[in-house]
Amino acid sequence: MSTNQEVPTLEQTLEKTGFGHMINENKKLILVLGAIVIAMILAYSVFVQVSATKAQEKLDEIYVVESSVFSTYLEGKSDMTAFKAGLAGITDDYIASPVLVPPFLAAINKLEDENGIDEAVMMSVEKWLGKLHKTDYLYLFMALRVSALYEDQGDSKKAISLLEGLSAQKSDLLKDKVSYELGRLYLSEGNKADAQSKFDAVLKDYPDSEYAKLAKMYMGGL
Repeated sequence: MSTNQEVPTLEQTLEKTGFGHMINENKKLILVLGAIVIAMILAYSVFVQVSATKAQEKLDEIYVVESSVFSTYLEGKSDMTAFKAGLAGITDDYIASPVLVPPFLAAINKLEDENGIDEAVMMSVEKWLGKLHKTDYLYLFMALRVSALYEDQGDSKKAISLLEGLSAQKSDLLKDKVSYELGRLYLSEGNKADAQSKFDAVLKDYPDSEYAKLAKMYMGGL
């Protein structure tokens, strides 16, 4: 003879223990929290996937800018006028992108060789420099190049101001060059005391640097 025994429900089973009772009392909250956690995991997964897609799209767009504006000019496939127009047309989204800074500097070098540096180009150069973080190594390299452009354009005061900002930074990278360039520019402005100070700093802190030898030469004329 068979007996029909009632199988206890999940809630009845949980009620047999204190922990189970707590789960029964708060199961709605637990289910809600679980749903939130799952939703967050799904949202994060979607975010990662979308971010990766957007990053690839951004790289593709940067490549288009690099190839259409910089490569064509550097490879001689476009002239100075076309390059200047292309440079002026680069939107803020791509200005000073780390990928574009090296070809930008190379193009500026070529432009200077062709006597093509004008006020509009200098404004572009300043804008690119201003987009970089001052603690970034790219900023240091670009600032050194821009200071030389200022000097070549006859604006030693702007060159000095830019180099003084670099000199005040904590990083020791290229500090010998910065001090030497400052000493040289101070001397060209007739500021012998500050020039002497910078040359002394190069000799003291970087005695084996190539700039120490150059500093000695300038000091011989003080």
